[in-house]
Amino acid sequence: MEINNSPLKIELKENYDLFVEGEKHRPDVRQLRQMLDVVFDQNAARQMGQYTPMYYMFRDAKRKEDSAILEANKLRYDITVLPPMKIGREFNKTYGHYHEMATSKLSFPELYEVLHGEAFYLLQQKFSMVSNEVSMVYLVHAKAGDKLIVPPNFGHITINASTGPLVMDNLVESKFRSDYSLYRNKRGGAYYVLDSEKQKNKTYQAVPKLIEMDAKAFNRIVNPLIALKLEAEQSYSLFLKDPKLFDFLKDPTQIEFKVKPV
Repeated sequence: MEINNSPLKIELKENYDLFVEGEKHRPDVRQLRQMLDVVFDQNAARQMGQYTPMYYMFRDAKRKEDSAILEANKLRYDITVLPPMKIGREFNKTYGHYHEMATSKLSFPELYEVLHGEAFYLLQQKFSMVSNEVSMVYLVHAKAGDKLIVPPNFGHITINASTGPLVMDNLVESKFRSDYSLYRNKRGGAYYVLDSEKQKNKTYQAVPKLIEMDAKAFNRIVNPLIALKLEAEQSYSLFLKDPKLFDFLKDPTQIEFKVKPV
């Protein structure tokens, strides 16, 4: 299956091998045995093969001739693939993580784009960077062609609730590190997205009301001007034309999220 992302040529094979510019790209693979801390139904997980691939992370999936501009702007371009599956009633998802701090108060943002399929992004903001409890939780729906701005200080999980593979890319500051500890300690995000409901994670002391919206609406409450500019074309080609537009990925003060909890 060819993935539309000009000028970058991407092809996804049935076995989830990914070819970038005609060359096979080696992934980091997250297996079910590495997800047991965060799945909803532990019994269902134990009945599946522990080495079942849950998702594939293709780091630095770029054209060689674009290395210099990405490095000069201190950004990294990745592709992630989530196969369609369920663990019991729960849809396939990523582990979930927060980002390293860019300033004393704000973590690095991230930009996702759905290249194929559909995604749900479970975004949650902590009361403070030293807290394990959350003040806001969003479930954001994105279809092919949609982008999602992950604001500073938000942890996030990607969910594939569809019947086909989810292929998404991301642009992010090149050196930051992910922090998985809260999701591990809390056994997942504040909600589990199941086939017929969104169930609160009882490990959290208090779970805020879940706010559901589409990606374009969410981006516009993060930063309407940047959101509008990002809608012009796909992330990869837009970055090559206007790399300064993506400076917010290194400077979170440009998109500091100030919406009050609901």
